[in-house]
Amino acid sequence: STREEARKDIFEVLCHIFVGFHKDLLHAIINFLDDVEQILLCALEVFELLRQKLQANIQFFQNHCQGDAWGKSQTAIQTYFVAGNQALRSAAKKAQEAGFAVKPIVYPTVPKGQERIRITLHATSQERDMLTLIQTLNEHA
Repeated sequence: STREEARKDIFEVLCHIFVGFHKDLLHAIINFLDDVEQILLCALEVFELLRQKLQANIQFFQNHCQGDAWGKSQTAIQTYFVAGNQALRSAAKKAQEAGFAVKPIVYPTVPKGQERIRITLHATSQERDMLTLIQTLNEHA
């Protein structure tokens, strides 16, 4: 009957639209995943460059720290030892006033006589700033 044929025609049209829609959706998803893959690969490259820069900054910092007051860490966390909580806080305050985000680690957090300033290096740390911090702390000693 004509009605049956019309239903069949409508069904075929709907199937074609549905399949076509899914093909377009599938292509869009594949393109999206390709884009995500490229973004992740770029991010990995950036992270590797930042890791290398941080390692270079650690080496630079260590190469310019002279004296027994400087810790010998090969990590981004560096230390400058100042015995006594009051002297430590004074040295940390001087560095903070010079614009450096350092943190005094006082007794009883660490053993008496081993108080220290905690310095955190970053991949974005600038050599001139590291030298200024080293000079600022050395002048306080």
